[in-house]
Amino acid sequence: MANDLKLGCDCLGSIHYLSFDLSTDKGESVEMPNVVCIHEQDGGIGWKHTNYRTGRAAVVRQRELVLQSIITVANYEYIASVAQLSCVKLC
Repeated sequence: MANDLKLGCDCLGSIHYLSFDLSTDKGESVEMPNVVCIHEQDGGIGWKHTNYRTGRAAVVRQRELVLQSIITVANYEYIASVAQLSCVKLC
């Protein structure tokens, strides 16, 4: 059974939730709201370079686009998370 994800608890930041329809063992459709979230998170410093002539530093931080879902099977929770890295220049 997929879990209903909550803002600030399961996913952080700017989030978009996806809902899905699942079928029961009888073949009936059941709507499962907010079972997948898509959000960005900070991935740390991608690179930093300081120009020795001017003393100015340029920093690029990595951002991760994350797709996440939490599934309960019997007495166990499984967190499925997929992340894609990208770089964003901040200064």
